[in-house]
Amino acid sequence: MGAAPLGEVCAHACARGGNEGVEEAEERTSCGAQSVHALSLAVRNLGAGPIVRPVAYGRSMTEHEYGDLAPLRLFEYDHRPGHYCLMLTDDAMVPVEDVFAKRGYEGCGYGWAGVARVVVRKRMPEVEERLGFDPEAGMFVAYGEDADALRRLGAELRKALADRAVLAGLIEAGEPEWFD
Repeated sequence: MGAAPLGEVCAHACARGGNEGVEEAEERTSCGAQSVHALSLAVRNLGAGPIVRPVAYGRSMTEHEYGDLAPLRLFEYDHRPGHYCLMLTDDAMVPVEDVFAKRGYEGCGYGWAGVARVVVRKRMPEVEERLGFDPEAGMFVAYGEDADALRRLGAELRKALADRAVLAGLIEAGEPEWFD
């Protein structure tokens, strides 16, 4: 049996709950526990309010509602108020993987980190020192204390997801090492 999509695995982890669900989810995907923990936070139960999911090590996050960022999501860490992350999961990356492939890159979290670096350096240089990136194969995460800067970055990445020509231009404007 092949590996399940990470988003599906995280939904399963949330449904099972706690470390038991995460351990079972890790067996179903090729991603590590950190990806499963982080993405399990992004899964909503039908009709639920803001996401507040406990994860291993006693941490949780609350999602801020910015529908105009979808499929990206903006979270505030409950254990560190004033610290935020912007997340893009693999299920949203798949439809545009070919745009990366045509330019010799993978359309995974690392590829999206390259796109984000281009956006920040070319369009938002004033926030470069306030944002960090923590990509993995199945997700892209930007983080920092400046929620507005992350929201602006999310809006730019959403445009790239929606328009292949915009995405191609951003990829071509980046340095090759930004996409590793």
